[in-house]
Amino acid sequence: MVFDGELIEAHFMRIGAASGSAAIVDAILSSVDALTAALAPVIGNRGVAALHARSVHIARRTYRWLPEEGESSVQGGKSLRSTLIEHDDAEKAQVAAAILTSFNALLVSLIGSALSTRLLTHVALAAPTERSAQQESP
Repeated sequence: MVFDGELIEAHFMRIGAASGSAAIVDAILSSVDALTAALAPVIGNRGVAALHARSVHIARRTYRWLPEEGESSVQGGKSLRSTLIEHDDAEKAQVAAAILTSFNALLVSLIGSALSTRLLTHVALAAPTERSAQQESP
Protein backbone atom coordinates (compact mmCIF):
# COMPACT_ATOMS: atom_id res chain seq x y z
CA MET A 1 0.00 0.00 0.00
CA VAL A 2 1.55 3.23 -1.15
CA PHE A 3 -0.41 5.37 1.30
CA ASP A 4 0.63 3.31 4.30
CA GLY A 5 4.04 4.99 4.60
CA GLU A 6 2.54 8.49 4.57
CA LEU A 7 0.07 7.60 7.31
CA ILE A 8 2.79 6.12 9.51
CA GLU A 9 5.12 9.07 8.84
CA ALA A 10 2.40 11.54 9.86
CA HIS A 11 1.80 9.51 12.99
CA PHE A 12 5.48 9.64 13.93
CA MET A 13 5.49 13.41 13.35
CA ARG A 14 2.65 13.69 15.89
CA ILE A 15 4.57 11.56 18.37
CA GLY A 16 7.78 13.49 17.72
CA ALA A 17 6.00 16.72 18.59
CA ALA A 18 4.88 15.24 21.91
CA SER A 19 7.02 15.15 25.01
CA GLY A 20 6.36 12.97 28.01
CA SER A 21 4.64 9.63 28.23
CA ALA A 22 1.07 10.95 28.51
CA ALA A 23 1.59 13.37 25.60
CA ILE A 24 2.85 10.55 23.40
CA VAL A 25 -0.19 8.43 24.20
CA ASP A 26 -2.44 11.42 23.50
CA ALA A 27 -0.68 11.89 20.14
CA ILE A 28 -1.32 8.24 19.31
CA LEU A 29 -4.98 8.53 20.24
CA SER A 30 -5.29 11.73 18.21
CA SER A 31 -4.39 9.60 15.17
CA VAL A 32 -7.33 7.34 16.00
CA ASP A 33 -9.60 10.38 16.45
CA ALA A 34 -8.48 11.82 13.10
CA LEU A 35 -9.15 8.51 11.35
CA THR A 36 -12.57 8.30 12.96
CA ALA A 37 -13.49 11.82 11.85
CA ALA A 38 -12.40 11.11 8.29
CA LEU A 39 -14.04 7.71 7.94
CA ALA A 40 -17.23 7.83 10.02
CA PRO A 41 -19.23 9.66 7.32
CA VAL A 42 -18.42 6.85 4.87
CA ILE A 43 -18.40 3.62 6.92
CA GLY A 44 -20.11 4.82 10.10
CA ASN A 45 -18.86 4.94 13.68
CA ARG A 46 -19.49 1.22 14.11
CA GLY A 47 -17.52 0.48 10.96
CA VAL A 48 -14.57 2.53 12.22
CA ALA A 49 -14.84 0.86 15.63
CA ALA A 50 -14.81 -2.58 14.00
CA LEU A 51 -11.71 -1.72 11.93
CA HIS A 52 -10.00 -0.33 15.01
CA ALA A 53 -10.83 -3.38 17.13
CA ARG A 54 -9.59 -5.72 14.41
CA SER A 55 -6.40 -3.68 14.00
CA VAL A 56 -5.69 -3.90 17.73
CA HIS A 57 -6.41 -7.63 17.60
CA ILE A 58 -3.89 -8.09 14.76
CA ALA A 59 -1.26 -6.02 16.59
CA ARG A 60 -1.93 -8.06 19.71
CA ARG A 61 -0.36 -11.08 18.00
CA THR A 62 3.00 -9.34 18.44
CA TYR A 63 2.20 -7.16 21.48
CA ARG A 64 0.42 -9.59 23.80
CA TRP A 65 -0.11 -6.90 26.43
CA LEU A 66 -2.60 -4.98 24.26
CA PRO A 67 -6.23 -5.05 25.46
CA GLU A 68 -8.36 -8.04 24.49
CA GLU A 69 -11.12 -7.56 21.93
CA GLY A 70 -13.99 -5.66 23.52
CA GLU A 71 -11.68 -3.91 26.00
CA SER A 72 -10.45 -1.35 23.47
CA SER A 73 -12.72 1.43 22.33
CA VAL A 74 -12.35 4.03 19.60
CA GLN A 75 -14.49 6.44 21.59
CA GLY A 76 -12.23 7.68 24.33
CA GLY A 77 -9.69 4.90 23.91
CA LYS A 78 -9.44 4.69 27.71
CA SER A 79 -8.49 1.04 27.86
CA LEU A 80 -5.90 1.39 25.12
CA ARG A 81 -4.66 4.64 26.69
CA SER A 82 -4.15 3.13 30.12
CA THR A 83 -2.39 0.13 28.60
CA LEU A 84 -0.05 2.21 26.43
CA ILE A 85 0.91 4.60 29.23
CA GLU A 86 2.57 1.70 31.09
CA HIS A 87 5.11 1.01 28.31
CA ASP A 88 8.24 2.80 27.11
CA ASP A 89 7.99 5.44 24.40
CA ALA A 90 9.69 3.40 21.66
CA GLU A 91 7.34 0.48 22.22
CA LYS A 92 4.32 2.83 22.17
CA ALA A 93 5.41 4.12 18.79
CA GLN A 94 5.93 0.61 17.43
CA VAL A 95 2.51 -0.53 18.62
CA ALA A 96 0.80 2.51 17.15
CA ALA A 97 2.54 1.95 13.82
CA ALA A 98 1.43 -1.70 13.84
CA ILE A 99 -2.17 -0.71 14.59
CA LEU A 100 -2.20 1.99 11.88
CA THR A 101 -0.64 -0.37 9.32
CA SER A 102 -3.30 -3.01 10.02
CA PHE A 103 -6.03 -0.38 10.00
CA ASN A 104 -4.91 0.87 6.58
CA ALA A 105 -4.71 -2.65 5.14
CA LEU A 106 -8.18 -3.51 6.43
CA LEU A 107 -9.63 -0.27 5.11
CA VAL A 108 -8.13 -0.86 1.67
CA SER A 109 -9.60 -4.37 1.61
CA LEU A 110 -13.00 -2.90 2.53
CA ILE A 111 -13.30 0.17 0.30
CA GLY A 112 -10.34 -0.05 -2.07
CA SER A 113 -7.02 1.72 -2.36
CA ALA A 114 -8.19 4.78 -4.31
CA LEU A 115 -10.99 5.72 -1.90
CA SER A 116 -8.85 4.94 1.15
CA THR A 117 -6.11 7.22 -0.13
CA ARG A 118 -8.60 9.96 -0.96
CA LEU A 119 -10.22 9.83 2.48
CA LEU A 120 -7.04 9.60 4.49
CA THR A 121 -4.81 12.06 2.62
CA HIS A 122 -5.88 15.00 4.78
CA VAL A 123 -5.33 12.91 7.94
CA ALA A 124 -1.74 12.16 6.96
CA LEU A 125 -0.95 15.66 5.77
CA ALA A 126 -2.65 17.69 8.51
CA ALA A 127 -0.23 19.19 10.99
CA PRO A 128 -0.74 18.30 14.68
CA THR A 129 -1.43 21.93 15.50
CA GLU A 130 -4.14 22.09 12.83
CA ARG A 131 -5.81 19.02 14.26
CA SER A 132 -5.67 20.38 17.80
CA ALA A 133 -7.32 23.61 16.67
CA GLN A 134 -10.03 21.66 14.83
CA GLN A 135 -10.77 19.53 17.88
CA GLU A 136 -10.99 22.56 20.17
CA SER A 137 -13.38 24.52 17.94
CA PRO A 138 -17.11 24.03 18.68
